[in-house]
Amino acid sequence: MKKKTIGILIAAALLSVSAVGIGQAYAYFTTNTAAVGSQQIRLGDRTTITESEVVSGRKTVVIHNNEESGQAVWVRAKALAGNEVQKGLTYEGNGWQLPPAGSSEWAYCTEPVEPGGETTSFTAKVVVPKPKTGEETFNVVIVYETTPAVRIADDQGNTTYAEAGWDKAASEGGENS
Repeated sequence: MKKKTIGILIAAALLSVSAVGIGQAYAYFTTNTAAVGSQQIRLGDRTTITESEVVSGRKTVVIHNNEESGQAVWVRAKALAGNEVQKGLTYEGNGWQLPPAGSSEWAYCTEPVEPGGETTSFTAKVVVPKPKTGEETFNVVIVYETTPAVRIADDQGNTTYAEAGWDKAASEGGENS
């Protein structure tokens, strides 16, 4: 009788130890799979910029949200130039919230740009300082960023766009391409 009880206890111990291992093995076989074939995906927006040469101290840009982008985006842009040129920098453009003259702050497009659409033109105008020695050259660089425009619906089912999340970290659902 004693041998039978010891045998049952050993069998029960082995059964309980193997039950713990079975759960892990079952989890492995249910979460690992294999796939056949492939599908290309694109994440993020696809935008391009068209910019003019500096003519008469003016550089004009338009930012395009390409058709294949699939999402509307908010756009911001700024002009960068050398220190002497930056001081005389002013901005022009309808549909833009423009920074103060002489700053290197961002100009914000006031409406999101739908796929296949583009911003209104944004112009950086520079006052060229008198050359100190002979003919001096300068460059005006336009940089821009985009962030997805998120649609929100009100109680009546009307949709609008949420404000751009320029000040949010990427982990909070903001930030740029």
